[in-house]
Amino acid sequence: MVNHASGAAPVTATERLGELDVLRGFALLGVLLANVLEAAYPPWLATEAQLAALPTSDLDSTVFFLEQWLVYGKANTIFATLFGIGFWVQLERLRARGGDFERIYVRRLSILLALGAFHAIFIWVWDILHLYALAGFALFFMRKLSARAFLVLGLLLAILGEPLISLMVDTVGLPDYAGPYFSDTAIVARQTASQAGDYLALLEIFTKITFFAWIGQGVIVGWALYALGRFLLGAFIARKGWIRRATELRKSYILTLLVALPVGLGGQYIVASVNTGAMNTPGDLEWVLTLLHEVSKPILSLAYGCALILVFHSAARPLVVLFGPVGRMALTNYVSQSFFIGYLLFGIGPGRALAGYAGTAHLAVQSLYFFAFQIVFSVVWLRLFNYGPLEYLWRWATYEQRPRLVRSSAAEAQPA
Repeated sequence: MVNHASGAAPVTATERLGELDVLRGFALLGVLLANVLEAAYPPWLATEAQLAALPTSDLDSTVFFLEQWLVYGKANTIFATLFGIGFWVQLERLRARGGDFERIYVRRLSILLALGAFHAIFIWVWDILHLYALAGFALFFMRKLSARAFLVLGLLLAILGEPLISLMVDTVGLPDYAGPYFSDTAIVARQTASQAGDYLALLEIFTKITFFAWIGQGVIVGWALYALGRFLLGAFIARKGWIRRATELRKSYILTLLVALPVGLGGQYIVASVNTGAMNTPGDLEWVLTLLHEVSKPILSLAYGCALILVFHSAARPLVVLFGPVGRMALTNYVSQSFFIGYLLFGIGPGRALAGYAGTAHLAVQSLYFFAFQIVFSVVWLRLFNYGPLEYLWRWATYEQRPRLVRSSAAEAQPA
C-alpha cells in the first residue's frame, strides 16, 4: 500500500539492495557470537576461576582469543555502518517520491527507541536498539552537512569518540558505584539468581548495572558517539554510491581489501593478544594500544565488507547469499538472539543456565547452531511473507498504514 498523498511507503523486496542484506546477515552472526561469548566471560556471568577449572579451558581460551581478534567490535561496526547507509538510502527514496522524510524518520526512530528501551530493561541488558535510536536522532539533525563533513566527523567520532569520553570520566573522577557489581561475589550472586529462575532478582541487578555503569559512568555517551561516527561513515558511503556501483568499482574494492585486510588483522591481533594476556604492554603505552584498537577495528570491518561484496558479485555468490534472508529480517533476528542468549546463559523458564559451567568453545558451537536455524527460518518465512514479524509491525507503525504481509508473487521474495 502507498500513501499517494505523502509519497511514503515501506520499501518493497524489489527495491532492496541485496548486498546490504548479506552484510547485515553476516554482521548478525558476529553480533550473536560476540554477545554470547562476552556475556559468559568475566566480569559478567562467570569468574576466571570457574572458567579455568573447566576441562576445555585451553580450547576455550583459544576460541575467546579468536573472537577478540576477528569478531568483537567488527560485527557492530559493520552493523552500525549499515544503519547509516540505510538512513541515506531511505532519505533519497522518500525525496524522490515526494515523501515527508522528516516526519517518517522521527517516528521510525521514536518507535525504535521505545522498543530498544523495553528490550534493554526486560529482555537483554546489552541492547543496542535504544543506542542506535539516540545516535540516529543526532544523524537526522546532521543530515544537511556536506559529504566531506560526514567523512571527517565520522572518522573522528568513530576513532576518538568513545576513548575521549572514557578519558573525561577518568579525569573528572566519577565515583565507581558500578565496581562492586563486577566482583566475583557479585558474579556468583547473578548465577545463583539465574539458577533459581529468579527473573525479578536478575532484573533488579541488571537495572542497577545499567544505571550505575551504562549511564552513571557515561558509557552510553561514549557508545553513542561510537555509533554516530559509524552512522556518518555509512551515510557518506551511500552518498558516494559505492554500494550501488560495486561492479563498476570492483578494482577499487580489490585494492582496498588487499590493503585493509593485513593492516586490520595485524592491528587487531596485537590488541587481542594484549587483552587476553598473551602479550604484555608497558602501562605508559596504553594510549597507543587504545589508538591501535580504534583505528584497526574499522579497517578490518572495511576489509570484511569489501570481501563480502566482491563475493556477492562473483561466481562464488552462493557462499554468501544465505546471509541475505537473515539480514532482511535483521530486527526480528536480533531480538530473537536475545531470547536464545537468555535460554543459553540464564535459568529463567526452560533456560539452561550455562554461564560459568560451559566454556566459550561449547557456547560458540551452540551459537552457530542457532544461527543456522535463523537462516532456515528466515528463508522459509520470506518464501511466504514480504517482511519479518517485527519488520512488518515497525513499518506499519512508521508509515501509519498496513503493508501487504503475505507474498503474492515470486518476484516479491527476491531483493534487487
